[in-house]
Amino acid sequence: MESFTVESVPVIEGATPVVTDLPVKPGVEVTEGQRLLSVTGRPLLVLVGALAGYRDIRPLDAGPDVAQLEAALVRLGLLAEPADDVYGDATKAAVRELYARAGSTALEVTPDGPSLEELGVAVVEAQAAVEAAADAGDVVAHRSAVEARRQARQAQTAFQERAGPLIPKAEVSIVPRLPMVVETIAARLGRPVAEGKVMVLRSAELVFMGALDAGFASQVKAGQVATFGGRGGSTVAGLVKSVAQEPSKEGTYSVTVMPAEAVPADLVSVDVVVQIEVLSTEKPVLTVPVAALIAQADGSTIVVQRGSDSRERKVAVTTGRDFDGMIEVLASTGRLSDGDQVVIGR
Repeated sequence: MESFTVESVPVIEGATPVVTDLPVKPGVEVTEGQRLLSVTGRPLLVLVGALAGYRDIRPLDAGPDVAQLEAALVRLGLLAEPADDVYGDATKAAVRELYARAGSTALEVTPDGPSLEELGVAVVEAQAAVEAAADAGDVVAHRSAVEARRQARQAQTAFQERAGPLIPKAEVSIVPRLPMVVETIAARLGRPVAEGKVMVLRSAELVFMGALDAGFASQVKAGQVATFGGRGGSTVAGLVKSVAQEPSKEGTYSVTVMPAEAVPADLVSVDVVVQIEVLSTEKPVLTVPVAALIAQADGSTIVVQRGSDSRERKVAVTTGRDFDGMIEVLASTGRLSDGDQVVIGR
């Protein structure tokens, strides 16, 4: 079973990293884009990828980490294909929606220097200078004003391209695949947390492993119905996935059972009792111990029935399927009922 340790936590400079929200718990399935927890109000999101985060991603950044981010946004339906591997306007909008879906807000960054409002004023003033020079018929001044307007617009565009939502590497946990299931959580709500073993996720393909005695191993096959339960009273239906062909050192055969429905948290990472249905009939049948069968010279089979009066009577039977020392019987002469006593060892 594959597992992944979540180690990073969101960081706010000057603030104590305290867990302010913990929406997941052990046994919960985690899907892409989900918020695992919040630290000092900042979220930790989970995305799928092969490349671990190595930098904060800002608008206009490009590279394999941006390509990985955009691939995740496409899978989540937040970004249209084809992605261009550059953190541009479409990606900004998708990132804002990603945070909004997780119940949070992305951090916005702006370039150093004049504000967008100041740059807008500069563009307006440059346009006025162009118009004034044109009205005055001053060719040289007009040429200079046009260049100043171009530069003002360029500065405004550059600001808009550089401004947008920041993706701190500490706010995104990159996992190799999803869905996964929360196995354990070291972080505690309302308590400080540091980078390390924040929580452990494991593959969502939850299986139950058990051991069969040699006498039962040959009767258990893949696809047979199973039921497992724990001390808490929860029960889950499942199917046998595989049975080992060779015994272990202890002489038992390992068996793997796949759940056929959602597994409650109280059955995760604990010992459970597994019951496997190896034989079934369409309706109830009578069974007797195999040792109660007596072969006759004519090839027939009988059992000796002991009545409530302690008298013994021979009852001819036909036999059916057997399991664990018991065998199905049907009386062919006489009568045999549920609860009757039969003699063993004759």
